[in-house]
Amino acid sequence: MSATRGTKGEELIRRIALAAEPFNPDEYARSDGDRSAEGETAEDDCPAVALGQRNGAYFFIAASGELREIAARDLTANGILALFNGDPEWLETAFPNYGRDGKKSGFNIRSAAAGLMQRCARAGLWNPDTSVRWVGVWRSVRGLIVHCGDRILIVDQDGPGWASAGRRVDGAIYAAAPKIAPPADSPADRADAERLFTALLAWNFKLRAAPKLVFGWIASAMLGAASPWRCHLLVSGPRGCGKSVLAQLAQQTLGAQARSANNFTEAGLRQALTGEARPRVGRSRGG
Repeated sequence: MSATRGTKGEELIRRIALAAEPFNPDEYARSDGDRSAEGETAEDDCPAVALGQRNGAYFFIAASGELREIAARDLTANGILALFNGDPEWLETAFPNYGRDGKKSGFNIRSAAAGLMQRCARAGLWNPDTSVRWVGVWRSVRGLIVHCGDRILIVDQDGPGWASAGRRVDGAIYAAAPKIAPPADSPADRADAERLFTALLAWNFKLRAAPKLVFGWIASAMLGAASPWRCHLLVSGPRGCGKSVLAQLAQQTLGAQARSANNFTEAGLRQALTGEARPRVGRSRGG
């Protein structure tokens, strides 16, 4: 569908930009009141969770919440410490090393490597088809899960609850990723939706139903992978008709759960969005 530019859309963009508060990642550090979830800790409260082994490689959720694949040869002192964010405290307790004087001196590298291998062996063979999920909105057995990088918001029959990322929930692994702004505490209301739709009327679309289609796409895009179907929207028109402003409006409405880019090649899309469940908004290089 094609469009020509109106001034109301640009004014709305300006107002949204002025009203938006800067995002401070430090305000969203992990909380101590995380909701419990499957696979969040290993035996003895080990900060690194063993997931399994396959073809000589060992898989963990590191203390950072990241998914790590480590070859046996890389289970060195530094390789092991990397799984624990460089903190040897747990390792020194579980696999103490003793000097000639009988005093503890760090951790025993060989014992620690063997112990981590054994944990992976007990976890079973790693399935490469395991769903590894990063930022976006996902559906699980218990409800919706909104991945915000360092935290996930689990929305189920008990209501919403936050948990740290880097855990297995209902068979899928929600690995930690760079932080993004979380959803607003209060949901949008009818008046917000009406303002958005009114703004879309500022464009002179050739298709009469286009404002409804754009509004519907934005609403469905907010659901990420929670919906069984995906919508794609292509807006065409001559240079200067308002396509970029329309993309900005969609981007601002979707917030941090959307990504902007100008390269829509298959390779670019696969590289940018693999493992994510959020929309991509932008314009083609042709303008």
